[in-house]
Amino acid sequence: MRSMRLLYLAVLVVIAVTIPDISIAKERTGEVTIQFNLNAPADAKEVRLWVPYPVSDENQTVEDVKVTGNFSGSSVYREGENGNMALYAEWNAPAKERSLTYTIKVKRKETLKKDLVEYYFGGLDESRVAYQTGRDLILAPAQRGDKLNYFMYPYAEADGKALNEDLFGFNLGYKITFKEL
Repeated sequence: MRSMRLLYLAVLVVIAVTIPDISIAKERTGEVTIQFNLNAPADAKEVRLWVPYPVSDENQTVEDVKVTGNFSGSSVYREGENGNMALYAEWNAPAKERSLTYTIKVKRKETLKKDLVEYYFGGLDESRVAYQTGRDLILAPAQRGDKLNYFMYPYAEADGKALNEDLFGFNLGYKITFKEL
């Protein structure tokens, strides 16, 4: 009887060592809304806004994208070098208010990594949405300002001058909300 228990324990140890981590990734579904009331000079003749645009992949599903506002035009563009996507909007006349609301529904699975270094520097939990990769980015259409170190926050220009006073663009006048679905 004791030898059977030892054999059973040995088999469990062999299985635990030879089979990679089997764990169930957590999953979360929600609606993300980004509302802009751009802090741009009212007399600016051309105001342009780029917003990181998430796409579906093996770890997340993005659907039900809605874009509304008083912009002159908007579209989604792919940046050439890294394939990053951006929602682009422009206002082609002076205006007191420049508004845009952008809503997505996203289902996100936790990205599990066996190695802790890879997990914390490459993994994403189920509460984060993946947007972009790369550095020293030139957006599409190209911004007139300097290359962006990274593109995980909105970027805007008025008459060719960057409106971002910091890396995060908090001064642009936007609010992000999340609603669990």
